[in-house]
Amino acid sequence: MRSYTAPMGVESEDLTLAYLRFIELHGHTLHDARSRCWIATRRAGRTETKTFGFWSARAAREFDWFWERYRLVYGNGRREGRVAA
Repeated sequence: MRSYTAPMGVESEDLTLAYLRFIELHGHTLHDARSRCWIATRRAGRTETKTFGFWSARAAREFDWFWERYRLVYGNGRREGRVAA
């Protein structure tokens, strides 16, 4: 399980899309009935805290790396003119 806080709007939506894309790329692991993937969202003011469930602790750690790369290519990095190599 991992929690991330982001401003409401585009960044929060990017975070959700990155999680769904991560699951899609690792879909073979989801055939196990014990896999528990889920999203919970808490709103406070103008921010959202999203908590994601993963099928393993390793997957949760790998998502941290995936999210940083995703942001560089599709998220905030794109809006600031940066792209991943």
